[in-house]
Amino acid sequence: MANYVIECLLDSPVVMVTYQPGYGGDEDIAAFADAVIDVFENLDYKAYLMFNMSSAKLSFNDIMQSAQRILRSENSPIKHPNFIALGMITDSKMFRTVAKGLNSAAFGNIKVQVFATRDEALAWARMENAKRSG
Repeated sequence: MANYVIECLLDSPVVMVTYQPGYGGDEDIAAFADAVIDVFENLDYKAYLMFNMSSAKLSFNDIMQSAQRILRSENSPIKHPNFIALGMITDSKMFRTVAKGLNSAAFGNIKVQVFATRDEALAWARMENAKRSG
């Protein structure tokens, strides 16, 4: 059983990845990365990628492995033409620090919007999408 849920939201151009408390380890990280990439490959529209970390109980090592696998891989979703921007939902100081660290040369200057709640994240994605649609 997967320790994450990936949803393509019907009312917003958002791919929402929700980490479950049991997420972690090499098998989860590999399956998760492949699943997110597959979702972006099958989209027929551009979308925001949101990581909902609200229930995640990850070690620092798991976070770094996941970031490396999904954000720096050859076929990363952030390099996909359907990718718009990356967001993270968390109230964890550690996850916020990791998000800030991704915007460094070592990680390719990946800008991550951080939100305290899912509602805030979705409101931001809708507002940004409205600006893009103009």
